[in-house]
Amino acid sequence: MNVRDYMHEITSQNANTLSSMEEGQDGKRKKSKEETLIEQQNKNKDLTMHMYKVLSARAKGLDEGRRTSSLRVKTLLQKIMADAMEREPHFQMYFSNTVTGEGVEIKIDLADAARYEMRVFLKSFPLPDCFQMQYGLQYQVPHGCADICIAKHMDRVERMMIRSELGNLLERDSLSPKLIIPWFRNGIVKAVKRIQMNDDDPDHDKISLEECEKGVQLIITENEQKSQAKGSISSIPDSQKPTSAKLPASPTIITVTCIVSVRGAGLPKGMRLQHALPNREPYSSQGKVVVDQMLSQVAEGRSVYTLDACLEPQEDDHPACAFWETNFKQLTEQIMNDARKFGKTNLLDPAINVIEMISISRHWEIPTSIIETAALWEFKKAANKLRNEAMCFKNVLERLHGYFQSQSCPHFLLANYNLLKLEDPNWCEIIAKEIGDAIAAMDDDPSRLLELTGTNKKKEKKDAVIEEGETVSIHSQNLKE
Repeated sequence: MNVRDYMHEITSQNANTLSSMEEGQDGKRKKSKEETLIEQQNKNKDLTMHMYKVLSARAKGLDEGRRTSSLRVKTLLQKIMADAMEREPHFQMYFSNTVTGEGVEIKIDLADAARYEMRVFLKSFPLPDCFQMQYGLQYQVPHGCADICIAKHMDRVERMMIRSELGNLLERDSLSPKLIIPWFRNGIVKAVKRIQMNDDDPDHDKISLEECEKGVQLIITENEQKSQAKGSISSIPDSQKPTSAKLPASPTIITVTCIVSVRGAGLPKGMRLQHALPNREPYSSQGKVVVDQMLSQVAEGRSVYTLDACLEPQEDDHPACAFWETNFKQLTEQIMNDARKFGKTNLLDPAINVIEMISISRHWEIPTSIIETAALWEFKKAANKLRNEAMCFKNVLERLHGYFQSQSCPHFLLANYNLLKLEDPNWCEIIAKEIGDAIAAMDDDPSRLLELTGTNKKKEKKDAVIEEGETVSIHSQNLKE
Protein backbone atom coordinates (compact mmCIF):
# COMPACT_ATOMS: atom_id res chain seq x y z
CA MET A 1 0.00 0.00 0.00
CA ASN A 2 1.43 3.31 -1.05
CA VAL A 3 1.29 6.48 1.00
CA ARG A 4 -1.63 7.94 -0.96
CA ASP A 5 -3.80 4.83 -0.44
CA TYR A 6 -2.84 4.73 3.29
CA MET A 7 -3.83 8.38 3.85
CA HIS A 8 -7.11 7.85 1.99
CA GLU A 9 -7.98 4.88 4.22
CA ILE A 10 -7.18 6.83 7.43
CA THR A 11 -9.29 9.78 6.25
CA SER A 12 -12.21 7.46 5.50
CA GLN A 13 -11.96 5.82 8.93
CA ASN A 14 -11.90 9.22 10.66
CA ALA A 15 -14.92 10.37 8.68
CA ASN A 16 -16.85 7.21 9.59
CA THR A 17 -15.89 7.59 13.27
CA LEU A 18 -16.97 11.25 13.33
CA SER A 19 -20.22 10.37 11.57
CA SER A 20 -20.98 7.60 14.06
CA MET A 21 -20.26 9.98 16.97
CA GLU A 22 -22.64 12.59 15.55
CA GLU A 23 -25.41 10.05 15.00
CA GLY A 24 -27.86 9.28 17.78
CA GLN A 25 -29.54 5.98 18.46
CA ASP A 26 -32.15 6.74 15.79
CA GLY A 27 -29.46 7.21 13.14
CA LYS A 28 -29.90 10.98 12.93
CA ARG A 29 -27.07 13.42 13.29
CA LYS A 30 -26.88 15.05 16.69
CA LYS A 31 -27.22 18.81 16.68
CA SER A 32 -24.45 20.97 17.99
CA LYS A 33 -25.01 23.29 20.95
CA GLU A 34 -25.08 26.27 18.61
CA GLU A 35 -27.70 24.65 16.37
CA THR A 36 -29.83 23.67 19.38
CA LEU A 37 -29.62 27.21 20.76
CA ILE A 38 -30.59 28.76 17.42
CA GLU A 39 -33.49 26.32 17.04
CA GLN A 40 -34.72 27.15 20.57
CA GLN A 41 -34.46 30.88 19.89
CA ASN A 42 -36.52 30.47 16.72
CA LYS A 43 -39.13 28.45 18.58
CA ASN A 44 -39.32 31.14 21.27
CA LYS A 45 -39.85 33.78 18.56
CA ASP A 46 -42.61 31.66 17.02
CA LEU A 47 -44.20 31.04 20.43
CA THR A 48 -44.14 34.76 21.28
CA MET A 49 -45.80 35.51 17.94
CA HIS A 50 -48.52 32.93 18.62
CA MET A 51 -49.00 34.29 22.16
CA TYR A 52 -49.81 37.71 20.72
CA LYS A 53 -52.12 36.12 18.17
CA VAL A 54 -54.01 34.52 21.05
CA LEU A 55 -54.07 37.73 23.08
CA SER A 56 -55.23 39.86 20.16
CA ALA A 57 -57.88 37.33 19.12
CA ARG A 58 -59.31 36.45 22.53
CA ALA A 59 -58.16 38.87 25.24
CA LYS A 60 -60.52 41.68 24.21
CA GLY A 61 -63.51 39.35 24.12
CA LEU A 62 -62.51 37.83 27.45
CA ASP A 63 -62.23 41.26 29.08
CA GLU A 64 -65.59 42.35 27.69
CA GLY A 65 -67.16 39.11 28.88
CA ARG A 66 -65.74 39.63 32.35
CA ARG A 67 -67.02 43.20 32.51
CA THR A 68 -70.49 42.06 31.44
CA SER A 69 -70.57 39.12 33.85
CA SER A 70 -69.19 41.29 36.66
CA LEU A 71 -72.06 43.77 36.28
CA ARG A 72 -74.53 40.90 36.06
CA VAL A 73 -73.16 39.21 39.17
CA LYS A 74 -73.07 42.46 41.14
CA THR A 75 -76.70 43.29 40.31
CA LEU A 76 -77.96 39.83 41.24
CA LEU A 77 -75.98 39.64 44.48
CA GLN A 78 -77.23 43.05 45.56
CA LYS A 79 -80.80 41.81 45.03
CA ILE A 80 -80.17 38.65 47.07
CA MET A 81 -78.45 40.51 49.91
CA ALA A 82 -81.13 43.22 50.02
CA ASP A 83 -83.78 40.52 50.44
CA ALA A 84 -81.77 38.69 53.12
CA MET A 85 -81.00 41.90 55.03
CA GLU A 86 -84.70 42.80 55.07
CA ARG A 87 -86.02 39.41 56.20
CA GLU A 88 -83.28 37.62 58.14
CA PRO A 89 -82.70 38.74 61.78
CA HIS A 90 -79.15 37.36 61.93
CA PHE A 91 -78.17 39.36 58.85
CA GLN A 92 -79.54 42.55 60.40
CA MET A 93 -77.86 41.83 63.75
CA TYR A 94 -74.35 40.87 62.62
CA PHE A 95 -73.78 42.56 59.25
CA SER A 96 -75.00 46.08 60.07
CA ASN A 97 -74.80 48.31 63.13
CA THR A 98 -77.87 50.43 63.86
CA VAL A 99 -76.05 52.31 66.65
CA THR A 100 -73.17 53.58 64.50
CA GLY A 101 -75.18 53.63 61.26
CA GLU A 102 -72.75 51.16 59.71
CA GLY A 103 -74.23 49.43 56.68
CA VAL A 104 -73.43 45.98 55.34
CA GLU A 105 -69.98 45.77 53.68
CA ILE A 106 -69.74 43.55 50.61
CA LYS A 107 -66.72 42.90 48.39
CA ILE A 108 -66.95 41.00 45.09
CA ASP A 109 -63.75 39.60 43.57
CA LEU A 110 -63.05 37.66 40.39
CA ALA A 111 -61.51 34.31 41.43
CA ASP A 112 -60.87 33.14 37.86
CA ALA A 113 -62.47 33.31 34.42
CA ALA A 114 -66.01 32.31 35.44
CA ARG A 115 -65.88 32.20 39.23
CA TYR A 116 -66.50 35.02 41.67
CA GLU A 117 -66.25 35.38 45.42
CA MET A 118 -68.62 37.57 47.45
CA ARG A 119 -67.32 38.45 50.91
CA VAL A 120 -69.84 39.76 53.40
CA PHE A 121 -68.01 41.30 56.38
CA LEU A 122 -69.16 41.04 59.97
CA LYS A 123 -69.88 44.43 61.52
CA SER A 124 -67.14 46.23 63.46
CA PHE A 125 -66.25 44.68 66.79
CA PRO A 126 -67.65 46.50 69.87
CA LEU A 127 -64.17 47.46 71.19
CA PRO A 128 -60.90 48.19 69.38
CA ASP A 129 -58.39 45.30 69.46
CA CYS A 130 -60.87 43.15 71.38
CA PHE A 131 -60.03 40.05 69.33
CA GLN A 132 -56.67 38.47 68.57
CA MET A 133 -55.66 36.05 65.83
CA GLN A 134 -54.02 32.78 66.86
CA TYR A 135 -51.98 30.83 64.31
CA GLY A 136 -50.29 27.46 64.43
CA LEU A 137 -50.91 23.79 65.04
CA GLN A 138 -50.77 24.31 68.82
CA TYR A 139 -54.22 25.89 68.48
CA GLN A 140 -55.36 23.02 66.22
CA VAL A 141 -55.47 25.41 63.27
CA PRO A 142 -54.20 24.33 59.79
CA HIS A 143 -51.41 26.27 58.09
CA GLY A 144 -52.71 29.42 56.43
CA CYS A 145 -55.64 29.63 58.84
CA ALA A 146 -56.39 31.26 62.19
CA ASP A 147 -58.50 31.13 65.32
CA ILE A 148 -60.14 34.46 66.28
CA CYS A 149 -60.58 34.72 70.04
CA ILE A 150 -61.20 37.44 72.62
CA ALA A 151 -57.91 39.18 73.42
CA LYS A 152 -56.27 38.19 76.71
CA HIS A 153 -55.93 41.81 77.85
CA MET A 154 -59.72 42.33 77.88
CA ASP A 155 -60.97 42.67 81.46
CA ARG A 156 -64.14 41.11 82.89
CA VAL A 157 -66.46 44.04 82.05
CA GLU A 158 -65.12 44.27 78.50
CA ARG A 159 -65.58 40.53 77.99
CA MET A 160 -69.18 40.81 79.16
CA MET A 161 -69.76 43.64 76.68
CA ILE A 162 -68.30 41.55 73.83
CA ARG A 163 -70.40 38.51 74.77
CA SER A 164 -73.59 40.57 74.95
CA GLU A 165 -72.92 41.95 71.45
CA LEU A 166 -71.60 38.82 69.72
CA GLY A 167 -72.53 36.02 72.12
CA ASN A 168 -74.42 33.94 69.53
CA LEU A 169 -71.26 33.80 67.39
CA LEU A 170 -68.88 32.79 70.19
CA GLU A 171 -67.80 29.33 71.23
CA ARG A 172 -65.39 29.30 74.20
CA ASP A 173 -64.62 32.97 73.58
CA SER A 174 -63.74 32.33 69.92
CA LEU A 175 -65.63 33.51 66.84
CA SER A 176 -66.91 30.19 65.56
CA PRO A 177 -67.60 29.44 61.87
CA LYS A 178 -69.71 26.52 63.18
CA LEU A 179 -72.16 29.07 64.58
CA ILE A 180 -71.89 31.58 61.71
CA ILE A 181 -71.99 29.60 58.46
CA PRO A 182 -75.30 27.72 59.11
CA TRP A 183 -77.46 30.85 59.53
CA PHE A 184 -75.58 32.67 56.76
CA ARG A 185 -76.09 29.74 54.38
CA ASN A 186 -79.74 29.42 55.41
CA GLY A 187 -80.40 33.14 54.80
CA ILE A 188 -78.87 33.06 51.30
CA VAL A 189 -80.80 29.88 50.44
CA LYS A 190 -84.10 31.43 51.52
CA ALA A 191 -83.46 34.61 49.51
CA VAL A 192 -82.61 32.58 46.38
CA LYS A 193 -85.69 30.37 46.80
CA ARG A 194 -87.92 33.45 47.00
CA ILE A 195 -86.45 34.56 43.65
CA GLN A 196 -86.95 31.09 42.17
CA MET A 197 -90.61 30.98 43.27
CA ASN A 198 -91.40 34.40 41.78
CA ASP A 199 -92.30 33.79 38.13
CA ASP A 200 -92.31 37.53 37.50
CA ASP A 201 -88.64 37.78 38.45
CA PRO A 202 -86.46 37.53 35.30
CA ASP A 203 -83.86 35.55 37.28
CA HIS A 204 -86.21 32.90 38.67
CA ASP A 205 -84.98 30.18 36.28
CA LYS A 206 -81.36 31.33 35.98
CA ILE A 207 -80.02 30.70 39.45
CA SER A 208 -79.39 27.59 41.54
CA LEU A 209 -77.19 26.85 44.54
CA GLU A 210 -75.00 24.26 46.23
CA GLU A 211 -73.54 24.07 49.71
CA CYS A 212 -69.77 24.39 50.12
CA GLU A 213 -67.27 24.59 52.97
CA LYS A 214 -67.24 28.40 52.89
CA GLY A 215 -71.01 28.77 52.85
CA VAL A 216 -72.92 28.45 49.62
CA GLN A 217 -72.21 28.58 45.88
CA LEU A 218 -74.59 30.34 43.52
CA ILE A 219 -74.69 28.99 39.97
CA ILE A 220 -75.90 31.58 37.46
CA THR A 221 -76.80 30.37 33.97
CA GLU A 222 -77.09 32.74 31.04
CA ASN A 223 -78.14 31.73 27.52
CA GLU A 224 -76.11 33.75 25.03
CA GLN A 225 -78.30 35.63 22.59
CA LYS A 226 -76.45 37.19 19.71
CA SER A 227 -78.19 39.70 17.46
CA GLN A 228 -78.06 38.70 13.81
CA ALA A 229 -78.18 41.20 10.98
CA LYS A 230 -80.15 40.79 7.79
CA GLY A 231 -78.44 38.46 5.39
CA SER A 232 -76.46 36.76 8.18
CA ILE A 233 -76.26 33.03 8.75
CA SER A 234 -79.79 33.00 10.24
CA SER A 235 -81.25 33.63 6.77
CA ILE A 236 -79.50 30.58 5.31
CA PRO A 237 -81.58 27.35 5.20
CA ASP A 238 -80.61 24.76 7.81
CA SER A 239 -79.56 22.31 5.11
CA GLN A 240 -76.94 24.79 3.86
CA LYS A 241 -75.61 25.81 7.28
CA PRO A 242 -72.27 24.42 8.48
CA THR A 243 -72.49 21.79 11.21
CA SER A 244 -71.15 24.20 13.86
CA ALA A 245 -73.91 26.71 13.05
CA LYS A 246 -76.64 24.08 13.62
CA LEU A 247 -75.44 23.37 17.15
CA PRO A 248 -77.21 25.32 19.91
CA ALA A 249 -75.17 27.94 21.75
CA SER A 250 -73.78 26.66 25.03
CA PRO A 251 -75.04 28.56 28.08
CA THR A 252 -72.64 30.72 30.07
CA ILE A 253 -72.26 29.42 33.61
CA ILE A 254 -70.97 31.71 36.37
CA THR A 255 -70.24 30.47 39.88
CA VAL A 256 -70.26 32.73 42.94
CA THR A 257 -69.00 31.58 46.34
CA CYS A 258 -70.69 33.49 49.18
CA ILE A 259 -68.38 33.91 52.21
CA VAL A 260 -68.52 35.49 55.67
CA SER A 261 -65.29 37.41 56.35
CA VAL A 262 -63.56 39.61 58.90
CA ARG A 263 -60.61 41.91 58.33
CA GLY A 264 -57.29 40.74 59.75
CA ALA A 265 -55.08 42.82 62.04
CA GLY A 266 -51.28 42.95 62.02
CA LEU A 267 -49.42 40.18 60.19
CA PRO A 268 -50.10 36.44 60.56
CA LYS A 269 -47.52 34.32 62.34
CA GLY A 270 -45.03 32.82 59.88
CA MET A 271 -45.81 35.37 57.20
CA ARG A 272 -42.86 36.78 55.29
CA LEU A 273 -43.38 39.99 53.36
CA GLN A 274 -41.22 39.83 50.25
CA HIS A 275 -41.04 41.33 46.79
CA ALA A 276 -41.04 39.39 43.52
CA LEU A 277 -37.68 40.60 42.21
CA PRO A 278 -34.27 38.90 42.44
CA ASN A 279 -32.30 39.57 45.62
CA ARG A 280 -29.50 41.48 43.90
CA GLU A 281 -29.01 45.10 42.99
CA PRO A 282 -30.62 47.08 41.51
CA TYR A 283 -33.66 44.79 41.77
CA SER A 284 -33.61 44.36 45.55
CA SER A 285 -33.70 48.12 46.18
CA GLN A 286 -36.68 48.50 43.87
CA GLY A 287 -38.48 45.60 45.57
CA LYS A 288 -37.73 46.93 49.05
CA VAL A 289 -39.87 49.99 48.31
CA VAL A 290 -43.07 47.93 47.96
CA VAL A 291 -42.25 45.93 51.11
CA ASP A 292 -41.79 49.17 53.07
CA GLN A 293 -45.14 50.41 51.76
CA MET A 294 -46.89 47.28 53.01
CA LEU A 295 -45.18 47.50 56.41
CA SER A 296 -46.25 51.14 56.78
CA GLN A 297 -49.86 50.14 56.08
CA VAL A 298 -49.67 47.55 58.87
CA ALA A 299 -48.05 50.09 61.23
CA GLU A 300 -50.91 52.51 60.57
CA GLY A 301 -53.37 49.84 61.71
CA ARG A 302 -54.80 49.22 58.25
CA SER A 303 -55.96 45.71 57.44
CA VAL A 304 -54.00 44.13 54.59
CA TYR A 305 -55.72 40.74 54.47
CA THR A 306 -59.05 39.08 55.24
CA LEU A 307 -60.11 35.94 57.11
CA ASP A 308 -62.82 33.74 55.57
CA ALA A 309 -65.06 31.46 57.62
CA CYS A 310 -64.67 27.78 56.63
CA LEU A 311 -66.50 24.70 57.83
CA GLU A 312 -65.28 21.33 56.57
CA PRO A 313 -68.02 18.66 56.65
CA GLN A 314 -67.94 15.87 59.22
CA GLU A 315 -66.37 12.64 57.95
CA ASP A 316 -66.74 9.24 59.65
CA ASP A 317 -65.56 9.59 63.25
CA HIS A 318 -63.93 12.99 62.70
CA PRO A 319 -65.97 16.02 63.84
CA ALA A 320 -66.55 18.99 61.56
CA CYS A 321 -63.48 21.25 61.41
CA ALA A 322 -64.05 25.00 61.60
CA PHE A 323 -61.40 27.68 61.00
CA TRP A 324 -60.75 31.10 59.45
CA GLU A 325 -58.74 30.93 56.20
CA THR A 326 -56.40 33.83 55.40
CA ASN A 327 -56.75 35.63 52.07
CA PHE A 328 -53.90 37.87 50.88
CA LYS A 329 -55.40 39.11 47.60
CA GLN A 330 -54.76 42.77 48.48
CA LEU A 331 -51.07 42.22 49.30
CA THR A 332 -50.51 39.90 46.34
CA GLU A 333 -51.94 42.52 43.97
CA GLN A 334 -49.48 45.12 45.30
CA ILE A 335 -46.57 42.72 44.71
CA MET A 336 -47.86 41.90 41.21
CA ASN A 337 -48.10 45.59 40.30
CA ASP A 338 -44.49 46.08 41.40
CA ALA A 339 -43.32 43.12 39.30
CA ARG A 340 -45.20 44.44 36.26
CA LYS A 341 -43.02 47.57 36.32
CA PHE A 342 -39.80 45.54 36.08
CA GLY A 343 -37.86 45.77 32.82
CA LYS A 344 -38.79 47.34 29.51
CA THR A 345 -41.93 45.25 28.99
CA ASN A 346 -44.50 43.56 31.23
CA LEU A 347 -43.67 39.85 30.93
CA LEU A 348 -46.00 38.64 33.70
CA ASP A 349 -49.44 39.49 32.34
CA PRO A 350 -49.04 37.87 28.87
CA ALA A 351 -47.87 34.63 30.53
CA ILE A 352 -50.68 34.61 33.11
CA ASN A 353 -53.37 35.57 30.57
CA VAL A 354 -52.38 32.89 28.05
CA ILE A 355 -52.25 30.18 30.75
CA GLU A 356 -55.71 31.32 31.89
CA MET A 357 -56.97 30.98 28.32
CA ILE A 358 -55.56 27.45 28.06
CA SER A 359 -57.23 26.63 31.39
CA ILE A 360 -60.57 27.95 30.09
CA SER A 361 -60.32 26.18 26.72
CA ARG A 362 -59.20 22.85 28.23
CA HIS A 363 -61.63 23.11 31.20
CA TRP A 364 -58.83 22.77 33.76
CA GLU A 365 -60.47 25.25 36.18
CA ILE A 366 -57.14 26.25 37.75
CA PRO A 367 -57.72 29.16 40.17
CA THR A 368 -56.06 32.37 39.03
CA SER A 369 -54.42 32.70 42.46
CA ILE A 370 -52.40 29.51 41.82
CA ILE A 371 -51.31 30.69 38.35
CA GLU A 372 -50.26 34.06 39.80
CA THR A 373 -48.36 32.33 42.63
CA ALA A 374 -46.37 30.27 40.11
CA ALA A 375 -45.62 33.47 38.16
CA LEU A 376 -44.42 35.33 41.26
CA TRP A 377 -42.10 32.53 42.39
CA GLU A 378 -40.66 32.15 38.86
CA PHE A 379 -40.20 35.90 38.52
CA LYS A 380 -38.38 36.12 41.85
CA LYS A 381 -36.10 33.25 40.87
CA ALA A 382 -35.23 34.27 37.32
CA ALA A 383 -36.59 37.71 36.40
CA ASN A 384 -33.16 38.89 35.20
CA LYS A 385 -32.84 35.84 32.92
CA LEU A 386 -36.22 36.14 31.19
CA ARG A 387 -35.55 37.54 27.74
CA ASN A 388 -38.99 37.48 26.16
CA GLU A 389 -42.66 36.60 26.68
CA ALA A 390 -42.21 33.01 25.48
CA MET A 391 -39.50 32.27 28.06
CA CYS A 392 -41.64 33.68 30.87
CA PHE A 393 -44.72 31.76 29.69
CA LYS A 394 -42.86 28.43 29.37
CA ASN A 395 -41.08 28.80 32.72
CA VAL A 396 -44.30 29.65 34.57
CA LEU A 397 -46.13 26.76 32.90
CA GLU A 398 -43.32 24.33 33.80
CA ARG A 399 -43.35 25.55 37.41
CA LEU A 400 -47.12 25.08 37.48
CA HIS A 401 -46.61 21.57 36.12
CA GLY A 402 -44.23 20.80 38.99
CA TYR A 403 -46.72 22.10 41.56
CA PHE A 404 -49.48 19.81 40.32
CA GLN A 405 -47.11 16.83 40.04
CA SER A 406 -46.04 17.23 43.67
CA GLN A 407 -49.51 18.51 44.70
CA SER A 408 -47.73 21.29 46.56
CA CYS A 409 -47.96 25.00 45.74
CA PRO A 410 -46.35 27.16 48.46
CA HIS A 411 -48.05 30.51 49.04
CA PHE A 412 -45.82 33.41 48.06
CA LEU A 413 -46.22 35.16 51.43
CA LEU A 414 -46.75 32.12 53.64
CA ALA A 415 -44.36 29.42 52.47
CA ASN A 416 -45.70 26.68 54.79
CA TYR A 417 -49.22 27.17 53.39
CA ASN A 418 -49.89 24.75 50.50
CA LEU A 419 -52.52 26.20 48.15
CA LEU A 420 -53.23 22.72 46.72
CA LYS A 421 -53.65 20.99 50.07
CA LEU A 422 -57.46 21.08 49.98
CA GLU A 423 -57.74 20.20 46.27
CA ASP A 424 -58.72 16.74 45.07
CA PRO A 425 -55.55 14.62 44.48
CA ASN A 426 -57.04 12.92 41.40
CA TRP A 427 -57.76 16.30 39.84
CA CYS A 428 -54.16 17.38 40.51
CA GLU A 429 -52.85 14.25 38.76
CA ILE A 430 -55.07 14.84 35.73
CA ILE A 431 -54.05 18.50 35.46
CA ALA A 432 -50.35 17.60 35.83
CA LYS A 433 -50.63 15.18 32.89
CA GLU A 434 -52.57 17.71 30.80
CA ILE A 435 -50.01 20.45 31.43
CA GLY A 436 -47.16 18.05 30.64
CA ASP A 437 -48.81 17.10 27.35
CA ALA A 438 -49.35 20.77 26.49
CA ILE A 439 -45.69 21.61 27.17
CA ALA A 440 -44.52 18.70 25.00
CA ALA A 441 -46.89 19.70 22.18
CA MET A 442 -45.65 23.31 22.15
CA ASP A 443 -41.99 22.21 22.34
CA ASP A 444 -42.58 20.15 19.23
CA ASP A 445 -44.64 22.81 17.42
CA PRO A 446 -45.21 26.29 18.94
CA SER A 447 -48.31 26.78 16.77
CA ARG A 448 -50.08 24.16 18.90
CA LEU A 449 -50.70 27.01 21.36
CA LEU A 450 -53.48 28.19 19.03
CA GLU A 451 -55.28 24.86 19.43
CA LEU A 452 -54.71 24.72 23.18
CA THR A 453 -56.32 28.13 23.67
CA GLY A 454 -59.16 27.44 21.26
CA THR A 455 -57.96 30.21 18.94
CA ASN A 456 -57.51 27.77 16.05
CA LYS A 457 -59.70 24.76 16.76
CA LYS A 458 -58.64 21.56 15.00
CA LYS A 459 -60.71 19.02 16.85
CA GLU A 460 -62.02 15.65 15.80
CA LYS A 461 -65.67 15.56 14.76
CA LYS A 462 -66.62 13.47 17.77
CA ASP A 463 -65.14 16.12 20.09
CA ALA A 464 -66.85 19.00 18.28
CA VAL A 465 -70.41 17.71 18.72
CA ILE A 466 -71.62 18.67 22.18
CA GLU A 467 -75.18 18.08 23.23
CA GLU A 468 -77.33 21.02 24.24
CA GLY A 469 -76.67 22.18 27.79
CA GLU A 470 -73.67 19.87 28.19
CA THR A 471 -70.48 21.32 29.65
CA VAL A 472 -67.14 19.59 30.02
CA SER A 473 -65.17 20.10 33.22
CA ILE A 474 -62.26 17.97 34.37
CA HIS A 475 -62.57 19.28 37.93
CA SER A 476 -66.31 18.76 38.32
CA GLN A 477 -66.29 15.37 36.56
CA ASN A 478 -63.52 14.15 38.83
CA LEU A 479 -65.31 15.34 41.97
CA LYS A 480 -68.49 13.56 40.92
CA GLU A 481 -66.56 10.30 40.53
